[in-house]
Amino acid sequence: MKHKVLFISSWFPNKLEPTNGNFVQRHAEAASLICDVEILHTIGNFQQSEKFIFDDQVINNIRTLIVYYKNSKNPLQNFYRRMIAYKKGFHQLQYPDLIHANVLHNSMFFAVYLKKKFKIPFVISEHWSALKIENQHKTSFIIKLVARLIGNQAYKILPVTKNLKESLEKLGIRTSMEVIPNVVNTNLFFLQK
Repeated sequence: MKHKVLFISSWFPNKLEPTNGNFVQRHAEAASLICDVEILHTIGNFQQSEKFIFDDQVINNIRTLIVYYKNSKNPLQNFYRRMIAYKKGFHQLQYPDLIHANVLHNSMFFAVYLKKKFKIPFVISEHWSALKIENQHKTSFIIKLVARLIGNQAYKILPVTKNLKESLEKLGIRTSMEVIPNVVNTNLFFLQK
């Protein structure tokens, strides 16, 4: 029996940003070859009048649920609406064995919530260059604090480069880490020695 994995991500292709986080979609497609994968993403939309709009599709054989929430100019209200959107979307999907989160951003507090409420472990693939050592001096304290809080709750962190792994360790993240590069199209990109 295949493990059920729910992908959630701070970045994911949607009608507002069609190429945003497309590497996450490719990763989910690769994982779906050996696991039963579903995708849940939420994003704010200033143009909609409804509080929530559910876009539930099967894309490349993966159920993909994107919940659009009514965006506002208030970041705290937007964070709250995003968490509610995640919660509403989660209850429409199958119960997963594992959460695969992407990017140590405040929206991944939802993965921490699922761990605490339902005892579902989560791993995080980390791609964000803002967390690299050479960029940390210009990355806000809040972003680094959020990354540390979420990262230290994860079962495992999967940074895409060795440099990023070392950077996360420097931030004070003690969770076990293993470098796993982004998924790429090997018809276009070739491994070199």
